[in-house]
Amino acid sequence: MAHLDDAALISRTRNTARYFTEQRQIAWVALVGTILWGIIGFLRMPQRKDPDIPVTVAMVVTPWPGMDAERIEERVTRRIEEVAAENAQVQTIYSTTRTGVSYVYVELKEGITETGQIFDDIGLRLAAIDDLPDGAGPVQFIKDFGSTAALMLTVASPRMDEVQVSLRADQVRSAIEQLRAGTQGDRAALVYTFPGSVPAASVARPALLYLAHAVEEGVFREARLLQGPQFIGVDGLTDLADSAIIQHARRFVDERLRVAELHPDAWAPAVIRDPADTRERLLAVAGDKYSYAELEQFTDLMKRTFQTVKPVSKVDRAGVLDQQVTLSFSQERIASYGVPMGQLRDILRSRNTALSGGVMDVAGRSVALNPTGEFQDEREIGGVIIGASNSGAPLYLRDLVDIDRGYQSPARYLNFYGWADSAGHW
Repeated sequence: MAHLDDAALISRTRNTARYFTEQRQIAWVALVGTILWGIIGFLRMPQRKDPDIPVTVAMVVTPWPGMDAERIEERVTRRIEEVAAENAQVQTIYSTTRTGVSYVYVELKEGITETGQIFDDIGLRLAAIDDLPDGAGPVQFIKDFGSTAALMLTVASPRMDEVQVSLRADQVRSAIEQLRAGTQGDRAALVYTFPGSVPAASVARPALLYLAHAVEEGVFREARLLQGPQFIGVDGLTDLADSAIIQHARRFVDERLRVAELHPDAWAPAVIRDPADTRERLLAVAGDKYSYAELEQFTDLMKRTFQTVKPVSKVDRAGVLDQQVTLSFSQERIASYGVPMGQLRDILRSRNTALSGGVMDVAGRSVALNPTGEFQDEREIGGVIIGASNSGAPLYLRDLVDIDRGYQSPARYLNFYGWADSAGHW
């Protein structure tokens, strides 16, 4: 093959660079188009700090407290899987069943960008399930895995200040001095302080049980019940040290009562020997200034305030301790009045209802009738008539049971906030 000079090689070579060099008008048009394309893409691209990426996975949580995993798998998990599979856009369903709870994961098909309507359809199908076993549920459909938490605030109560502790100490000291009037010996008072929202009757019963138990085991002699506003305790002669008395009280709670029965807002117990030392003893065990109920009200106000801010899309609260009304009764006492246990439940359920009374036409106007009967507070529960005595007098529920309003027992969430002081101590 003959040798070709450079001019011949250049004339026979064809590539992109040579084409755009020779066809300059096409190169300029392509350059302008690329620039416009980039400007339009920059203006239309998402500018969020956290891009909105559609999540195609949801989870269904169904609790059934007290049941084993095998029974939940057969009666709850499979039923949830069948209902979730009815949607045509579901690709994969897998589940995990544990003791007391069922987890079912639903994954949609690939390429789906609008998942809201599909998840809403699955949620409506799950809400329509009415054949789950008694005690199972409610069905919780969680579909907002794509939500990113941007801010978390912790609300904690400070310790009660010295002024409030001093006021309470004055009451405790006065009660101890009155109870010990005319007595002699080395006496000690085990004091349990609680907030004013706790009914005195709810703490008097366990205090009487501990009084009898302490006398029986020789911890206290000539023991008396110490009771006053926002405190209760046991005062008597003792030969034990303060730490031994507190340890005995804690062992009584563990063995005879339940730790969950202790009020979450109550202070730690304090042993007071000299009434003059009451303030120092209570300062050492001072509890929180605000109760869980007051923190719940404050955080609810914070939640409603944050929801008025436009950039905020969702606000959740964690650690809220729910309240409940507890009816404490004696089966022998109820049986003596001839009232069946099932009758109490049916009477309360039929009374505490919100029903429509219909509409009445009065002088050409429609007037809505709203029947009364729904409970507004725990005091109204005690006024329910459940029968009649042998003499024909009405028998009220408060005559048979003790009604207390408190927190959920046992408490599911008890959060504690720790911090370091100026000296670095936690």
